Amino acid sequence: MAIQCCAGPRSEQIYSIGPIASATIIAAIGSIDNFSSAAQLKSYFGWAPVREQTGTSFDRSHLTRGGTRTMKQMMFLVVTQMIS
Repeated sequence: MAIQCCAGPRSEQIYSIGPIASATIIAAIGSIDNFSSAAQLKSYFGWAPVREQTGTSFDRSHLTRGGTRTMKQMMFLVVTQMIS
């Protein structure tokens, strides 16, 4: 099963996502036009990296605490399914 996001003339597909995950993602984001950039979509999913820096070196990097609970749970399940 593939999820399709259509925004104008382009069409992108993500394979290995089942129909329930696809429906959940599409229902949660509504239209891809709701996000002006890929960074906003990643942040909504809770997959935006945050880098903490003190002085001249990077001390720590982690994912943002933002994002909706439904999208975080769905992305966890999708990644787990793709790994196994």
